[in-house]
Amino acid sequence: MIGTIQLSSDDVHDLVEVIDFRMHELQDELVHTDDRAYREDLRKATDRLEVLRTRVHHLAADLPMRREPSPLAYRREA
Repeated sequence: MIGTIQLSSDDVHDLVEVIDFRMHELQDELVHTDDRAYREDLRKATDRLEVLRTRVHHLAADLPMRREPSPLAYRREA
């Protein structure tokens, strides 16, 4: 373990949202790539994020729900 950080409830919720967003992006990349080595790297990154998301999600489960969704929860339209 490298260290410990303290997170507010908003920090935990934001972190879950950011991880979810990135995982969605990685899944989209996986669908659209034909490069086997890159695909394997994407799978490994997705697996690592899934483990991290599970750990952070357990923290969020003990926290009150937000009154309003974070701006991080929305995808910006291009």
